[in-house]
Amino acid sequence: MEIKISEKTRRFVLQMIPKEELLAELSPKERLAGLTIGGRRQLLRLLQEEMGNASGDASNNDKEAAKPTD
Repeated sequence: MEIKISEKTRRFVLQMIPKEELLAELSPKERLAGLTIGGRRQLLRLLQEEMGNASGDASNNDKEAAKPTD
């Protein structure tokens, strides 16, 4: 499964990861290990927004599913 990310998220990740790590040809997992907790939270928020947008705003779907039925 291929996940497409927005330009905004791509730029954020490139800004957060030091240039030396990008040039060192580390795996994505190794690069993310160097992020601060705050950076990881920001990245998670951006990815959650994108996943919500890709699935037709899943947050609204959750609210609808939580409503009681008769």
